[in-house]
Amino acid sequence: MATDTAVLLDLLREAGEEAVTLDELAVAGVRDPARALHALEEAGHAVQRVHDNRFTCVRLAPPGERLPAPRATTVADRPRIPAAGVLGGIALLAVVAAGARRSAR
Repeated sequence: MATDTAVLLDLLREAGEEAVTLDELAVAGVRDPARALHALEEAGHAVQRVHDNRFTCVRLAPPGERLPAPRATTVADRPRIPAAGVLGGIALLAVVAAGARRSAR
């Protein structure tokens, strides 16, 4: 485990149930908190994300709650927008704009 990841794990264990921001982790000595967090999850540690109105925070999941490591997404995994729907929307906008120009004359 890389140094940043080990430091991150120690800090999250020390924080216990209290969630911490990535900025707080950086101030505490983790040079690249996002990368260290990703490495920690790939190593099999479950991390919970806690959202409030201002920040996204992280904390270790309770013992026994181990999540599968995140996998990289590929282009094939992403939702597709049907091309016909997009092209139809563009055509509809063109017709509406042409009609608006004609009625303005």
